[in-house]
Amino acid sequence: MRRRMVRLMTLTLVLASISFAIPAGATSGQSLADEPIREIFVPFDDLPILLENQPRRVMLSRQEYETLLRKAAREPDRAAPQAVVPGVANYVVTVGNGRATITGTVALEVLTDGLQALELAMAGVGLRAATLDGRGAAIGKSARGTPILFVEGVGQHKLELELGTPVETTAALQTLSFTVPATAAMRLSLDVAGDVQIRSGAPVVTRVYDEAADRTHFELLPKSGQLTLVMTLNNRLLQSRRMVVARSVIMDEVTQSYERIHATFSMAVLHRPVERFMFSLPDGFEVTDVKTPLLSHWAVNTEGPARTLAVQLREQTSQTVVISLAAVRTPARLQSWALPELVPLDAVSEVAVVGVLLEEGLQVQTLESERLIPIDTLVLTSAFPPTLLQAEPGAPGVRPVAAFYAPTGWAGLDAAGPRRPSVRASFKKPAGRLLVTTNLLLLLGERDLQLRGGFAMKPEAEELFAVEIAVPRNWHVLNVSDAAGAALPFEITGSASNQPVATAPATAGPDDDA
Repeated sequence: MRRRMVRLMTLTLVLASISFAIPAGATSGQSLADEPIREIFVPFDDLPILLENQPRRVMLSRQEYETLLRKAAREPDRAAPQAVVPGVANYVVTVGNGRATITGTVALEVLTDGLQALELAMAGVGLRAATLDGRGAAIGKSARGTPILFVEGVGQHKLELELGTPVETTAALQTLSFTVPATAAMRLSLDVAGDVQIRSGAPVVTRVYDEAADRTHFELLPKSGQLTLVMTLNNRLLQSRRMVVARSVIMDEVTQSYERIHATFSMAVLHRPVERFMFSLPDGFEVTDVKTPLLSHWAVNTEGPARTLAVQLREQTSQTVVISLAAVRTPARLQSWALPELVPLDAVSEVAVVGVLLEEGLQVQTLESERLIPIDTLVLTSAFPPTLLQAEPGAPGVRPVAAFYAPTGWAGLDAAGPRRPSVRASFKKPAGRLLVTTNLLLLLGERDLQLRGGFAMKPEAEELFAVEIAVPRNWHVLNVSDAAGAALPFEITGSASNQPVATAPATAGPDDDA
């Protein structure tokens, strides 16, 4: 009996040792070599007594037992370096009248249990609404005034933001500056009213202009931090608020073979910048030259019977722009001529000086004007456009025959109304005539007769290059000389009546004597 009691006491000690050693190794997270392990050997025959109350038992070898111990021991959990990780962010910016609305969706992943705080980097915007997983988001402010989002629960979450920011509008541009929470994967869309361009701020991936809705959609590549977008103004806003005053000098050059317009427009931009000017072209004229310091390109557009000239500048400007242009029509209309109307379509008012330049060989038959003030033609001399001074070699000489001042110009007037100023005239080419004053001296000799003649010739309408002089029969021409006594070449030809004709060269204009 004593022996059995001793054996039972020994088994109790074994159970205590086992129950003490195993939890210590499991909870400490250390290997078997870190702490000493006490081993007690029990006779095999006494194992049923030890394990009679343990029905879920298993027999393991020493090697298998140590393998299980190593697997049970694990490293303690380490805290994630960042409790909340932002994922993909999508932002849509809609620009309205003086303000822009920003709607954004940010994917979040929480890696740590408990309530976490995420600082939202925002500047230049006002927070209108914020929802987290469809519910109102808990947002506070840090000591620096930066919004802080409080989120709880390991896993993925969805943050939706609605922000507002002002749009700064200058004379030529509109600027949008803001900062939103940025992520590694970030997309930004911009929707603006009108046909606009982005000057700077972010690379443009795509640009689509919807003409029906009159809106421009951009896909941009944003950068982290503050984003400043510089855009051109809305085209409709420009047209509704633009104010341009034109001062022009228009010369119409009329010759026998062509009619050419020389025009200089000084376009003073009083309000809202301009990057394009439009002019209505008179019928039959083709534009040959357009010059302005900011010229990008020009084109003639035809819509039905109406033709317009579009002058595109390299950039928008609110300064005065000087445009010189020339247009030509062939053939010229000498009868029932009317001053062609080259009208700036963008100007709210116009003051013009118009003049008529006529070829020297033409004459004015009639000249009438309406709603114009006649002025001295000497005013045109200092107001000649550069295109007129650069006339092609061989072009006929012209002279000013009429000049007028148009205090209201043509801009903004109804083409069918009686208020439009006009100039009408008829030109003709006079018949060529030669005014001649003749003196003759007859010398009588013993063997022959000599006749010395002098001719003072004045051509009208055309220049004189040669002259034919009828010579009496049986007379011989000895020499021909000019007024200075220099000999002139001549030749004797026959006429229809077999009368000798002496042909000699002559150089005289309509206003010269030969």
